[in-house]
Amino acid sequence: MREVRHKLEEAGAQLALVSQALELKAREAELETELAHVKAALTLRALDAERKRLQATMKRHEQEHMRSLKYLQAEMLLQAMDQPRLTFEDQLRLAHATYSGQRVSVQLDSGDRQLAVVDRMPITLSTRPALSRETVTVTLLETHVRIQTPLSSIKAADDADDNVLLGRIFTEGRGIVVNDVTESEFNVHTVNRDKGFGPCIVKNYRSMTMPSDLTMEKIVDLLGRDRLLSVIDSDAQEDEAMALGDLAHEFIQRTKIVNVLSLEISNTKLGRLINVPDIVEQLDLASRFRPKDTAGTLKYLILSMAGSFTNFHVDFGGSSVYYHVVIGSKVFYLVRPSKQTLSLFEATETIHGLPRASFADAIDIEDRFFVRLRAGETLFLPSGWIHAVATPEDSIVIGGNFLHEYGEWQAYVAHMETRLNYPETQRFPGFADIIHSSLSV
Repeated sequence: MREVRHKLEEAGAQLALVSQALELKAREAELETELAHVKAALTLRALDAERKRLQATMKRHEQEHMRSLKYLQAEMLLQAMDQPRLTFEDQLRLAHATYSGQRVSVQLDSGDRQLAVVDRMPITLSTRPALSRETVTVTLLETHVRIQTPLSSIKAADDADDNVLLGRIFTEGRGIVVNDVTESEFNVHTVNRDKGFGPCIVKNYRSMTMPSDLTMEKIVDLLGRDRLLSVIDSDAQEDEAMALGDLAHEFIQRTKIVNVLSLEISNTKLGRLINVPDIVEQLDLASRFRPKDTAGTLKYLILSMAGSFTNFHVDFGGSSVYYHVVIGSKVFYLVRPSKQTLSLFEATETIHGLPRASFADAIDIEDRFFVRLRAGETLFLPSGWIHAVATPEDSIVIGGNFLHEYGEWQAYVAHMETRLNYPETQRFPGFADIIHSSLSV
């Protein structure tokens, strides 16, 4: 009996040892796992530190390269300026090609002064009635290159070539990618049949109605002189607040070139006097699915002074757009949307210091077009078209943005805006809710 008890005690001790051994083995496995996690974390930290070091090195090399390139460009430009056969227009085009995006100072010998951005059309430096002296000096501020020329040789805005933008040639688009159509040829039935639409121009769109005498004075009377607007100083490319009455005065005084692009007037006296094209109301998803208290997008009043310029952009949310010219004219520079062209445009938004228009250098000339839109004509642009807009003469335009079921680039552009961290003020109001609601029907 004693022997049996002894054996049982030995067996119990062995079991305890085995249990301890198993616990130690499990603890060892836990420690190995923790060690692996620590090693992985250290590796990730090391990799992140190396990535940051490489990024800093690349940025430093890029800055050094850009500085060297600027010195080389300045030298080339100075050499070109020494050639007397170059006209002021040629010199200015060379400055545009070399210093796109940099600021220039324009000094008239009368003492008047204006600022412009080289990343624009030459029309921003057009003559003005008040200028009567003989010479003008253009100084590239970053390199102090100076150009002097007789004022009479500066090309006026109305004479600017429509197909030239920043020295780049654009193909005539009217009749090639932008078709002239009648109201009966472009309607909701043809859009449903074709599952979408291409860029087109309709003359005298009958279903679009508005006051026949829509002048600046009429606009001030209907909207009120004290109405505050967001106005773009086209030379400085900066926003400023300005009362509508002061804007009307600026169109007379012309101390600077101004442009109003974001004045939505649906809920105003003027807006209630305007009917948008039937096809827009019939296709527009926002009219049916827009959340309450969301801003409208169908009636924008665009007031542009001669010489103003809107750089390349894609309308928010990849929305389609209509532009109806009431007074004046517009020149549209269009780039056909594709994954390649939109990716190139996105790159110009992400690379610091790279002018937006420079992406056009990588676009095949067959994919970039221009059209001039005149008073009484309405341009319809489908989803995703990249475009810049120049204003050869004072203009009043009614335009609007709309989403529809055939907008093939809407989701792509919305995701691009998210990647670029666009603020909500630059995105289509209620986009996600509108699309979600329309898909749920």
